[in-house]
Amino acid sequence: MNFFMNLSSYPMLMPNEIRVDIEHMQRRLGYHAKNIHLLLQALTRQSAIHQGIQYASKNNNQRLQWMGSNMFHSAIAYILYEKHANDQYVTTDYLNKVAINITSDMAFVAEVGKRIGLGSCIFRGSDEEITPEILAHTFLAIIGSIIIDDTSHKAIYGVIERHWRWYIDNPEQSFARRHSSFHFPSRSSTMPSQRSRIRSSDYLQ
Repeated sequence: MNFFMNLSSYPMLMPNEIRVDIEHMQRRLGYHAKNIHLLLQALTRQSAIHQGIQYASKNNNQRLQWMGSNMFHSAIAYILYEKHANDQYVTTDYLNKVAINITSDMAFVAEVGKRIGLGSCIFRGSDEEITPEILAHTFLAIIGSIIIDDTSHKAIYGVIERHWRWYIDNPEQSFARRHSSFHFPSRSSTMPSQRSRIRSSDYLQ
C-alpha cells in the first residue's frame, strides 16, 4: 500500500509534529485511515477528555477497544483456519488453544504498539504515563477503528498477518512465551483467565 502524508485532514489545533508522528505510525502499522476522526478516537484516552485536550476526540477509545479485542480473536482464528484448512493432523482443539494463547498475550500486543511508534500518538492527560497496558489497549482500539473504516475486513486481516506472522507460522511458540499479567477485560465468560493460560501439555496425550 502506498502512503502519503495528508496533514491537512487533522484538526487545526493539532501540533504538526503529532500529525507527522501519526502518519509515520500508520505507515508502520500497514494501514492508512480513511476516516481520520475514527483513528483519533482510537488514540484518545478518557484522561485526555477530562483534561480538555482540544485536538483529541470528544469520545474515548473504550468501545473501539472492546470491538478490537473481539475482532482480534476472530481474525487470528480465521487466519489459523485458512493456514491449516487442509492439514488433517492439526485439530480444531489445538487451533483454538493457539488462538487463545496468541490473543491473551497482551505483552506482545504492547510490543507491536511500541514497534510502530504508537506511544507518541496517544492522547492522554499529563498525569498519565504510557505503560505496556495502555499501548496494548490503544492498539486494540485501532483494530476496532479499522473494522469500521474498512468493512471488507481485508485490511484488518492484513494488519494482523503483518505483525503476527511469526506467531502464525510458529504456533507452538504461543505455548512457550511467557504472557503478561496486567489486567485486560475478558471477551467472554468462557475466555480463560491469565492464571489459567493454556499450556502445550494441555493437548498432548
